[in-house]
Amino acid sequence: MKTFVLRYICIVIIMPSYTYAYFGDEFDLALFPRGTKTMAALQIGSAGMLKSKQISNVTSIEGLTNQEAFVSTNLTSQHNVGFAFKRGKTEVERSIHPKVIDTRAYNYRLWIGSDPWQTWQWRSYINYQSTAEVKIQCYEMASRIIGGNCLEAEFKFLDPNKTNNDDGSLNTVPVLISKVIAKTIGIEFRRELIGTKNTRLSSQMRLQGNYLKHDITSPLFSMRSPVFLDFNLNGKTLREIRNDFVEELPQSDPWYEYNLSVGLNAARVFKEALSLETGLAYTMINRNDYRENINRNEITSNLRFDLALIWAFKENSALFIKGFLTTNNILGYEPVAYNRKSSGQFDKEYGELAIGILRFW
Repeated sequence: MKTFVLRYICIVIIMPSYTYAYFGDEFDLALFPRGTKTMAALQIGSAGMLKSKQISNVTSIEGLTNQEAFVSTNLTSQHNVGFAFKRGKTEVERSIHPKVIDTRAYNYRLWIGSDPWQTWQWRSYINYQSTAEVKIQCYEMASRIIGGNCLEAEFKFLDPNKTNNDDGSLNTVPVLISKVIAKTIGIEFRRELIGTKNTRLSSQMRLQGNYLKHDITSPLFSMRSPVFLDFNLNGKTLREIRNDFVEELPQSDPWYEYNLSVGLNAARVFKEALSLETGLAYTMINRNDYRENINRNEITSNLRFDLALIWAFKENSALFIKGFLTTNNILGYEPVAYNRKSSGQFDKEYGELAIGILRFW
């Protein structure tokens, strides 16, 4: 099962007579105009593979959308805090079971940082990301359909504790239920290299650690009866099918992913209210307690290019359109998306586009 979760899109803004920059997918504290106490924003976006929505010979992405909101405020003249919430939806269609996969993801972020106008700046953050439970009724394994509520299943799993049907028959149970969580802690450092009224250039480094856990349950895993495990389906026993199934899935034991990102960011103001911003970042990945897929090379780096156009149409309001491109999918930006099942899609180019509005007080 290839389960993809929605990607994180950053929010950028520039106000008249100020020039700022950003780094990767993280909101930049330096976007605040001097004197701003509180900022809030809403944004919507979409995403996908750059060359094709077909991600395998049987699987295609039909839709990737997200919505995000954040609020940020200055506690004192030296410190800023903020909170962001994001939700996303991914729709995947397949020519074999499961025919449709609908994945929803949620992201919560809390940060605290320094005064955004210093030459040296810092920001630390914690992040919690999870997917909603994905229930797979039927799954095709080695040309055999195993499952619950689908007519084509050659072997069905039944729930002996539920007989809610009018005819007294037992209800089926899904062949697979999965959920992913990622807990993240990180810190960023920024150094302003050039800072004038109309031009800004800065460098930035990010260190981040992620704890990843896949909760995966299946009646196949709890099956102990030799009679059932030796049941033959077209020349293959359920025991063999179960073992093959386990090897296809992400590992159930937690693992850790660490990344280091370095980048440059630049911005230029035109005619006071319009600005163009750009960024380039390189990310390196290291994993601990991770069981690699023996059939492919694991991806451990990514290069990302950001571009944004921002229009401050009122003194305290602005609109933006922003996009980014990466060489290796969303590696380093969406920890829940990478595992030994999905890693085969991380050597592909990826892109996102978002529009949004921001208000400040």
